[in-house]
Order: sequence, then C-alpha cells, then structure tokens
Amino acid sequence: MLNLSFLKENSREMFRVTAILFFYLITGSSLAGERDFAIAAIPAPLLENANTVIRYRETTLDISAADKATMKVSFALTVVKDNAIDKAILIVPYNNFTTIRHVKGTVYDRDGKKVERVEQDHFLDVSAISGFSTYEDNRVIACKPKYQTVPFTIEYTYEIDFNGIFDYPDFFLVDDFNSSLEQAELHISVPDFIGIRYFQRNTNTTCKAAKEKSVETYSWSFGNVPSIREEPFSPPIREIAPVVMLAPGSFKIRNKSGNTDDWQSFGLWFHELIRERDDLGEATRQKMVDLTAGVSDTLEKIRKIYHYLQEKTRYVSIQIGLGGWQPTPASEVDKLGYGDCKALTNYMKALLSAAGIPSCYTLVAAGNDVPDLVREFPANQFNHAILCVPLMNDTIWLECTSQSIPAGYLGAFTDDRQALLIKETGGFLCRTPLYDERENFQNRSIQAQLLENGTAVMEVKTSYYGVFYDLERQILDQDHTDKRKNLVENIPAPDFTLEKFTLKENKSGNPSVEETLNLTINKTLAPAGNLMLFKPNQLTREKEFSSQVINRKNPVAIRRSVAKSDTVYYALPAELSFTGNHIDQTVTSRFGDYRATSTLQGNTLRYVRHLQIRKGAYSKESYEELLDFLEKVAHADSKKITLKPAYH
Repeated sequence: MLNLSFLKENSREMFRVTAILFFYLITGSSLAGERDFAIAAIPAPLLENANTVIRYRETTLDISAADKATMKVSFALTVVKDNAIDKAILIVPYNNFTTIRHVKGTVYDRDGKKVERVEQDHFLDVSAISGFSTYEDNRVIACKPKYQTVPFTIEYTYEIDFNGIFDYPDFFLVDDFNSSLEQAELHISVPDFIGIRYFQRNTNTTCKAAKEKSVETYSWSFGNVPSIREEPFSPPIREIAPVVMLAPGSFKIRNKSGNTDDWQSFGLWFHELIRERDDLGEATRQKMVDLTAGVSDTLEKIRKIYHYLQEKTRYVSIQIGLGGWQPTPASEVDKLGYGDCKALTNYMKALLSAAGIPSCYTLVAAGNDVPDLVREFPANQFNHAILCVPLMNDTIWLECTSQSIPAGYLGAFTDDRQALLIKETGGFLCRTPLYDERENFQNRSIQAQLLENGTAVMEVKTSYYGVFYDLERQILDQDHTDKRKNLVENIPAPDFTLEKFTLKENKSGNPSVEETLNLTINKTLAPAGNLMLFKPNQLTREKEFSSQVINRKNPVAIRRSVAKSDTVYYALPAELSFTGNHIDQTVTSRFGDYRATSTLQGNTLRYVRHLQIRKGAYSKESYEELLDFLEKVAHADSKKITLKPAYH
C-alpha cells in the first residue's frame, strides 16, 4: 500500500518536493516506444556506482500563452538496488491551475518483460493536506508499483495542462547521487513575445534553438551521463549535477503578470502579490498596540509580537492561490489560526506593522542540502518565506513557521544563503545570518568519580548551540520514553547506564539546550601488565573515518564552522595512582584545529579537549588532506593514560 504520510510529516519541504517532482515532469515521446528495458541492455559504465538508471526521459513543453502550456512527459527508470525502490514512486502535485491527463505506467522485469500495467484509474488521487477542508484543492496523483523484484523498470507517461504559469522547472539530468542517465531530450516551443531564458551548469551540451514565424523552439539531447557517486563531504547534488535552469521571459497567473528580466523586476511581481493583504481588523491592530505599550526597546516589542504569533498560530503547508505563491490575507490567518510559510510571514509582517515596526517579506531556498542561489540567473530559486526586520543597529530574522524557536534565530534551515527582500521598489538580494564556530558550539563539562574496578560515575552537563541546538531541540517535544531512547542512542560508550537526565531550553539570542546526564560507564579500565589503561575521553570521541574514497570525483564542501569543547574532572580512587604519562595532543590543518591535554591536580585528573572545524569549499584533491586531519583527531581522541594499582 502506498504510504503518503510524508506529505504531512514533511510539509515544510512541500515547495522543495514540488520542485523535485517537476524535475521528473520536465523530462520524457520520441525516445519512448519499443525499447529494450532488460538490465543487460544497460551500458556497463552506467551501472557503475548506480542505484538507479534513467533509461530515457523526454519532455515536450508547448507554451501557448503567458499563462497556458501543455507538458507531455515520458520516462523510464530502472531500479538497480533494493535501497532505491522508493525511487519508483510517482507523485505529481496539482491544484486548480493544473490538470493531469493520460496518466499510465508499465512495469518491466529484469529481462524487459512487461509484468504490470497501471492505468489512470489505478492511480491514487488524494488531498495533499488532509484535515484542512478549506484547502482541499491542493492534491497529488500518486502511484507505487506492486511489482518490486529488483532489478525492475517502471515507465510513466502523462500530460499536464497549465492554466497559469509562474516559473518553469529546472531540468536536472540526475536528481540524486548514484543515479545515471541513458538518454534524455527536452523540447520547448514558445511564442516569441513571451520568450524563455535558460542557464546551463555542469554540462557542455549545446541547445539547438530555432525560430519559425513567431514561435521559438529549444531542444537539448543528452546521453550516457554517469552517476555522481556519493562521497563524504560532497556538495549538494543539485550543485554538482548537470542542469538546465529555465525561466519564462514573461509570465502570468490570472491577472498577475510579471517578468524575470532582473531580480528587481522579479521582486516587483511578488510585491504585488502581498500588497493589500495585510489587513488585520481593528481589534487585532489595537491588541498589538496594547501588547507593546510601555515597551521602549524595539527588539523587545518584536519578541512579544513573535511570541503572540507562536501562541496563536500553527504551520500547515498550503499551495493554493496564485500558484501557491500568494499569501493568505492576514485577516484570514488571524481568524483561522494557521497558515503556510507565506501566510504566517505575511501575518507577522502585518502584526509588526500594527505596532509601527516595518519589515520585509523575504524569499529563500530552505533546507540543509540546497545549493546557493545563482545570482546571474533571476528566476524562482526559492521554496520558503521568512521575515526580515531591519533595526537601527542590527537586522532581526524571523522564522514564522516555528512555534518554539526564539525570535531572531533561523538555524540550519535558512542560515548563510542568498535571499530576496521584497520591497515596494522590487526585489533585492541579501544574505541570511552566518553562524560560525562561536554560535555552532557544543560545550561539555563532566564531574566524574573513577572507581578501582573501572566504573566511572559521571554528571555530564552539555550546552548545545547553533546547529547542535537544532538537533537537540528536536528531542524536547518528545515524551520521556522517547527522550531517553534518543539520548541513549547518542551516547558513544559501549557499556553504560543512564541513571537520569534533564533537558532545559534557553531561548536567548543565541539559544541553547542545556542537558544534564547522570551516567555510570562500566569497564573504562583495561589491564596492561602491572598497569591499567584508561581513556579520559569517554563521550566526545570523533568516529574513526574509514571511508577511503579511491579516485574521488566530487569537490570537498564543509557547510558550517563548528566547535566542541570538553572539560572533564576525574576524581581518582586511592587504589589507583597516576604514572605521569600526560596527554598533550595538537592537530592543525586548514580544515580545523584540535587540542587535548591532561593535568593532575591533587588526586583529580583534568582532561581538556577542543575541536574546531572550518567551513569552506575545497578541491577534490584536498580530500586526502582532510581525511588525514580527521584520522589524526580520531587517533588523538583514543589516547590512553596509565594508572597504577596500589597493590603493585
């Protein structure tokens, strides 16, 4: 049975999902027909490092007007390995601006023999947002083949009629690591008064452009594109995969026309979408005035209003209106108490305005694996909306879909990337906050009693900031059992008991999660003749990096700078004495720095460790140097000291 629960669970990523699905739509009829889908017919180089192979893909996009087009799609995908079965699922979103027709699918076994045929009436047609009847026009067509004996091939064909166009999907030759392409063609026809813009990256294929009377045509043909192997520290797949980015010269959705000549023009269209949609009603306007009365500090006013937003509203993915881009009026969000990123951002903008605080609706590409925006290609490269509040001496950024993070904190979802401010005068590029190692910081302090039998009784206090906070705060809303399970899974010691724990969130400007663990770790001592070996670093050891990559292809990318600091105090038992072999380890490279030392203070052994990793983009040749640094850090983390039992 096809499970569509992820549509709700990952609704924040719905724009991104739609974009990925369009990738399939813009790829597929001349390549179709009688073809040999046997796995034996796949050229051997395309099977190398491949979980899936796209056998063919063809898309014909006929644009008849600024708001009307028909897309004919046909493609076949061979699933080579079991871990890629879900790649055979077809999900096509649609709403009242699109009509899907002639959907069908055919499944072939490893020898290319037809084993299953799926007609249109067998496809699921379901609401993408169940439980919100106001928005039931946001739907998906979905199919998962019943036959799943790997290897197998699934072939899909369908058509989509568009009645309102805002942008064209980018044409990625492969959409994931370890996926190769046998053949693909893209054909576009468009009236010359509308036009089309394209930008090629990571491919040298030439576009064949022609014009007959008033119709322009564009064609691309691709063949034998090998898979991009997933390698440690690779950039996002969409940054290194071959792609043809597409954008309309002019577009129209209902009575809203625009163009992508430049970022300013692009932003003007968005401003028209949000203009006059900020009416709150007198009662709510007065409530914001009263809420901030007597507060002189603007930042504190913002915090109060942001907290009001979080208490009153909840997030739900909604993609109706003008192609899913026009926010719901602020008055409707005020009434219903929920909305998507556009609606909640617009609502927060209206709430601030009622208190006399101006702000800018802002578009951004959200997610941990998105490439940075291509500045030289003005187009819809966004999937999310946030709010920018410029102050006299600072700029405050607000993620309006979260009910828990503090005002002014964005986190890994939208940090350090290009964004588009929407103003009355148009769109203007800016960059969201960069969190460096001072913000992306894990600070740990441990008080431990080491017993003669090797048992270490510990109180572990850890503060998580930045990206570490993002990860840890996901545990906060879980019940006690799930919290405990998550904490236990993240403790690297092989033999331990978690006696008790507490978690507390600090919602300051640089928020943190304060974690306290009471642990008993067993068997920390290993006999070595008349001595005992002891690893003072029990909880923050970096993993051995055993993934050696031969003939690396991808450049090296370290997305964020981070730092970890540990200070551990071990009270030694009278039965064990320190032999004097202190730890003093330093590892330095352009990728980061490491330092670990131990000292003896009376009968207390003090161990201090600090690791910093620097963000950056590096050549593929630098991978061996990075691997060497990480291996040295892992080795230093495993350093032992020797203790001498009193009876020797």
